[in-house]
Amino acid sequence: MPDLLKPTGFWSYHRPDGTNSDGRMQRLHELLKSELYSLVDGEVDIFRDVETLRTGDAWEKEIHDAIDRSSFLIALVTPRVL
Repeated sequence: MPDLLKPTGFWSYHRPDGTNSDGRMQRLHELLKSELYSLVDGEVDIFRDVETLRTGDAWEKEIHDAIDRSSFLIALVTPRVL
């Protein structure tokens, strides 16, 4: 039997939209993670820079590594991005 992909996602968004969303972006992230968790047998990992990256981190490398580890991408396209 083939190995199944570990549900590891990459959350992509325009950072000012997350900051200025009055917590809606955070709630959407938690809701999606909860829904995905209920669909799979095990933990779901979704990379978000605000939760993972710290001052002094090599952010570009960390983001590229997270994308490489991901089995899916969640791209949030907001009016400000367009």
